[in-house]
Amino acid sequence: MELCEKLSKRQNEIIHAAILIIAEHGMSGLTTKSLAEAVGVSEPALYRHFKNKSEIIQALLMHIDSNWDILQESRSGWELLKAFFAGRVEQVIANPALAHIIFAEELFIHDKEYAELMKTLLHKHRALIMENLVLAMSNNEIRNDIAPEVVFRMTAGNAAAADQAMGIQQACL
Repeated sequence: MELCEKLSKRQNEIIHAAILIIAEHGMSGLTTKSLAEAVGVSEPALYRHFKNKSEIIQALLMHIDSNWDILQESRSGWELLKAFFAGRVEQVIANPALAHIIFAEELFIHDKEYAELMKTLLHKHRALIMENLVLAMSNNEIRNDIAPEVVFRMTAGNAAAADQAMGIQQACL
């Protein structure tokens, strides 16, 4: 299963195994030992493909974020929003375990580095969704009698609540 075209086949296998382990056992279950066993390699072999566990988590989070750049090049406003949300559904259908990561920010609570990575990703998505909601409203592609912030919360959830759950101060909201 090719998750990201920029990664090697083995790196994609490692990321896929990490997703499955996190989905089943949480972040605490993701160890180099469990990951190596799941991929069928030795622990040292993992380090031929990633410098450390942190780089694996970063690659996993970047996989979640991978469609934005392509979407932004070819779409905006309502078309981008539809494509983004459809893309999320397609990601989860193709890899159901990924839903445990996309929709469970609490996985990253206990590690400040990972929490910051997730926070950055959430706020990037929020900014892009808000920008395109405003554009779609101004182009009369969608209703414009409801505040964009309300529409965002109805469709994407409350990023402030996620930040609070992770114990991170809000800088972007």
